[in-house]
Amino acid sequence: MTLQKESLSRWLLTVAVIEGILASFSLFLVPSESKSRLLFGLSASRLIVLAGCAALILVLVLILLLREGKLKLKADFLENKSIILIVQRVIFALLAALFLICAAVFILYWVDTQNYETLMDSLVARYWGVLLWGMLLAIQLGLIILSDLRNADFLLKDFFSPLYCVFLLAVFTLIFYSAFDYYDRTDWDRNLQHTGVIFLLPLGFALGGVISSQIIRQPALREKSNALWFSLLLVASLFSFYRLCGYWVMRLNTPSKAYWHELAEAFTQGRLYLINPATTHDLTQFNGHWYVPNPPLPAILLMPFVSWLGVENVNMTVVSALLGALNALVIYWVLRKASAAGMISCNHRTVFWLTLLFAVGTNHGWLALIGQMWFVSQLFTILMTALAVLSAIAGWSGWLTGAFFGLALLARPNVFPIALLLLGIRLWQTAPFPKIIWRDAISWSLKAAIPACLAVFLLLYYNYVRFEDWFDFGYVTIHGAPWILEAVQTYGMFHPHFFQTNLNVMLFKLPRLDFSGERFFFQPGISGFSIFAMTPPLICLYRSFRRNWWGIGAWLSVLLTLLLLLFYHNTGAEQVGYRYLMDAIVPIMLLLGLATGEKSSWMFKFLTVLGILINMLSIHWWFLGRV
Repeated sequence: MTLQKESLSRWLLTVAVIEGILASFSLFLVPSESKSRLLFGLSASRLIVLAGCAALILVLVLILLLREGKLKLKADFLENKSIILIVQRVIFALLAALFLICAAVFILYWVDTQNYETLMDSLVARYWGVLLWGMLLAIQLGLIILSDLRNADFLLKDFFSPLYCVFLLAVFTLIFYSAFDYYDRTDWDRNLQHTGVIFLLPLGFALGGVISSQIIRQPALREKSNALWFSLLLVASLFSFYRLCGYWVMRLNTPSKAYWHELAEAFTQGRLYLINPATTHDLTQFNGHWYVPNPPLPAILLMPFVSWLGVENVNMTVVSALLGALNALVIYWVLRKASAAGMISCNHRTVFWLTLLFAVGTNHGWLALIGQMWFVSQLFTILMTALAVLSAIAGWSGWLTGAFFGLALLARPNVFPIALLLLGIRLWQTAPFPKIIWRDAISWSLKAAIPACLAVFLLLYYNYVRFEDWFDFGYVTIHGAPWILEAVQTYGMFHPHFFQTNLNVMLFKLPRLDFSGERFFFQPGISGFSIFAMTPPLICLYRSFRRNWWGIGAWLSVLLTLLLLLFYHNTGAEQVGYRYLMDAIVPIMLLLGLATGEKSSWMFKFLTVLGILINMLSIHWWFLGRV
């Protein structure tokens, strides 16, 4: 094995030397301007780069000779393993920086910066060979270092200690931040605000977590501290990811039809309607006023921020990204708590994969970018539903569980089947299937039902105050798409007429691939597509059938939710994937945790990565590819 690794190192070093020679020759391919030529037809800057390449080639040859034993180097520090480890870490970090810098130049060249200035175009034209060699050299020498570690029986987890990983993260962050800042300053179509927060906050939380884990010695306290720092890191990282995705697809500012910040302002002024909205699409007119037909929870929760910042300073795409990050955090804790309680058996890595699937491998990622009325409502609903489930799993008061559930109903009343999951969790906690402790079940149900029923009453009263009808949500007279309005007025909100269309989109419709070159190759269509194509790991749900109360409650809540949606008057209108699946996503994630088991299989990971790719392609198509 040692001979094989030495052979690999010899081969990598030899190839690196050959690449360096070729990279040096590439410097001569594009002549320097006549007025800047000094020697061999090259400018001073290219001569310096050429000298650097020659010196680096010489260093590589010396390393090769040393490893072959044809050259001896006597140095006492080479016998000190601690010093060797420090040197290897420094070199590895420098190689990582070299790779990232060269890659950043190529990426900046491939994007549209040349439309505004010619620096990257000039660099790549003159130094493309050296830049490519820099990337390859970083990979090759990095592999040699990792090979040497294994050859010395040194554990990679010791080499990549938490503090060193944070250091590498800092290197990546600073280089990526610098490249991004350069692009942001040269691009005229975008302007990302709070850039420092987006890039530096995750790094700060990662560093804080590592330092606190070194300082705190008490195991229980350190575990709580680590959990807190990881939660902050998860939220900050996903918020940054969503905002950078928004930058990528040019979705950075409050879009039209956002409405919630405007309704929050109206609430602070004692109104239930909007005055002179910029657009009236998806609003309902009654007695000369324009109303937001949806249940009011988002506006209620935004009221403090609108009062503090002013309505014009509340960016609904920022709100969406923050909600998306918070949803992922609560889903993570739902799965962690469920695992700790014995509902599922997922280890920490599996919980992370499931959280990643939820955050990026479902159309929750698209919801976190778009910032419009309907989709913000879904984000708030997911948050409150997940908090209700977390409360039930953690054994918090039935009053609190019911309060969270009631808030979810104040955002999207059609999530009422989640009550079956909440009850199932309580029954599972108190008695094995099929036994029921009726006194506890009734007592807990009453406590949870009172705040939920109060929320339903307030929602119905909100309808009465607006439209003088307790059961009128304003959807029948909404100023929306004519085909939706016609369907509602003809058949009502729910009707068997819509079953076949909903079933086709929910389960069978697939994205279309178009390689004609006339449009973006991935064409999912605006009506949505199958939940199994959108999130392939859902096929694993068949393994989640168990005879226990919480599993039964979860499946009943999912099936009842989807069954009702099959009769709904539209499939989700214009959407990526099938967004109504998010109404049942919390029990679905728990069932996936049950199906996955302690360790996630390679197939589950592959399907998760596939789901992420499909959703990223869908997001690109939605904002850019269909134009």
